[in-house]
Amino acid sequence: GVMVPQPAPKSETDVDKKVYDLGNVRPEGIEILPQTVGQTLGLGDGAIALVTQLYWGGIDAVNLVTGESKKFLESPKADFGNPSAAGIKFHNGAIWVAGGMDGDARVYGIDGTEIAKCDFGLGGFVNDMAFIGDIVYFTNSFVSSLTTLNVSAALAGNCETGTFPVQGFEMTNNFNLNGIVPYGSNSLLINSLALGAVYSLDLDDTTGLLKEMISAPDVLGADGMVIVTSDDNKDRLYVAQNLLGGEGSVDSIGIYDLDGEVATFVESLTSSGFDQPATIALDDAGEYIYTVNARFVSLPNPDPAEGDLTTFGEKFTMVGVMVPQPAPKSETDVDKKVYDLGNVRPEGIEILPQTVGQTLGLGDGAIALVTQLYWGGIDAVNLVTGESKKFLESPKADFGNPSAAGIKFHNGAIWVAGGMDGDARVYGIDGTEIAKCDFGLGGFVNDMAFIGDIVYFTNSFVSSLTTLNVSAALAGNCETGTFPVQGFEMTNNFNLNGIVPYGSNSLLINSLALGAVYSLDLDDTTGLLKEMISAPDVLGADGMVIVTSDDNKDRLYVAQNLLGGEGSVDSIGIYDLDGEVATFVESLTSSGFDQPATIALDDA
Repeated sequence: GVMVPQPAPKSETDVDKKVYDLGNVRPEGIEILPQTVGQTLGLGDGAIALVTQLYWGGIDAVNLVTGESKKFLESPKADFGNPSAAGIKFHNGAIWVAGGMDGDARVYGIDGTEIAKCDFGLGGFVNDMAFIGDIVYFTNSFVSSLTTLNVSAALAGNCETGTFPVQGFEMTNNFNLNGIVPYGSNSLLINSLALGAVYSLDLDDTTGLLKEMISAPDVLGADGMVIVTSDDNKDRLYVAQNLLGGEGSVDSIGIYDLDGEVATFVESLTSSGFDQPATIALDDAGEYIYTVNARFVSLPNPDPAEGDLTTFGEKFTMVGVMVPQPAPKSETDVDKKVYDLGNVRPEGIEILPQTVGQTLGLGDGAIALVTQLYWGGIDAVNLVTGESKKFLESPKADFGNPSAAGIKFHNGAIWVAGGMDGDARVYGIDGTEIAKCDFGLGGFVNDMAFIGDIVYFTNSFVSSLTTLNVSAALAGNCETGTFPVQGFEMTNNFNLNGIVPYGSNSLLINSLALGAVYSLDLDDTTGLLKEMISAPDVLGADGMVIVTSDDNKDRLYVAQNLLGGEGSVDSIGIYDLDGEVATFVESLTSSGFDQPATIALDDA
């Protein structure tokens, strides 16, 4: 196992700080819209942030790429501080705003029309909100309870409110319950700005007893919060902190790893761009965290001159700073893990979902399944401990019979390309054989890819794909189909080899012998391949993986080995994909490579 290359963290003097001019209107809340929604606002293709006006109640829209801005919602300007606007969220196709000093919540359509204006009747300062199921929970910084609305009802204009009690913390004269985020399926995290603590609230506990997760006063001045869940289901909490917390508070963003009721401090993110950061939001790619500088302390709050915007000369900003990433580690550090597979030659690899792998009796670490090329068995390996066991004993009929090549976990079953046997086999997670499907073509059945309810198999010596219906095969029905493939040259070496799904109805297929990667549109029944990576750029191409980032960008990894002959190199080629274009990023090499065949990425 080798570390996937990551960019080195950039210094603040480089490009890790973006500053946006918000004019002379004090901001409070920030929300980054989904890309498709933001594009409807007429500010171009970049990600769009909505920013609330604390003392005027309007909402600004800002393009985070170009910096261009416009009014999403003009301030009603009834009088200074009425209306007010604090936290803001996009949910169920609507914009939800916590009404700050107005003591209400307002709901707007994406065109800015008011859907509902819900007065909570408690005064105070309605600060932030979090959605769990069809209920939205609002904090009021001077009330020791949460106010609730039914989401569906509010979207229909019904403002009937509810109350969820909160106890187990000390109310002060400063801002108390402030930032709030959903945590898991039925819990919330809530912070207290005045006390500098973060609490968990189990919504099944109707007494509303808070449990302290980050102890006071560790996050003094706590304001907006965001939780980000990684691909391997680990939660990371970001907490904006500002000088409004008083003595001992610092303008920063605290970062904590969460595990159940335990929060572990990672680091405190500071920037010369911070000036009392209030609320925060992360972009879809998880690269930048954005905050609005409310200047609660560096200016009077409110400033006596703030009520007349024609003469008020102060400025406010929004800042985006890079989310800290670990520096890439050298191979002499811990970026290479080597596992002993004994004296049986491997071919295919698949990393099981965590919950499935845990059923195999090898502990809690991620579990990889590895096929035996010439014996047909399958080994299971714990990628944390290195412990291994037989998932499937080799039938040992004779050397090379059965054979096993590519392997995938799909629809609760293990699917194996039968290599020299010219078949495919399907096993339950307990190793029982569900189906053994002979394709009747000989050759070498190499790899497979699933699109909908069809699985497509490559045969490295046949110029077509063999198909099975997934549901039928899981019921033991081995009726096969054929999908033609043309537009490449067959050789005496391994031809059609690695295969992966690409988009909703296309495949990427490589040729080991030619060193090319092709796209295949399944709507084109002629099977004409289109060259995406030109021959012989990936000579010796074998297994492939595509990873899609949070911002829907695809990256292709292609194993390459010396079987490609002269000019081939043991490596993993990395390419960024955009439609029919593949752009080379880098070639990953390691002293641990010795003709790498197939590849798999861990969940993280």
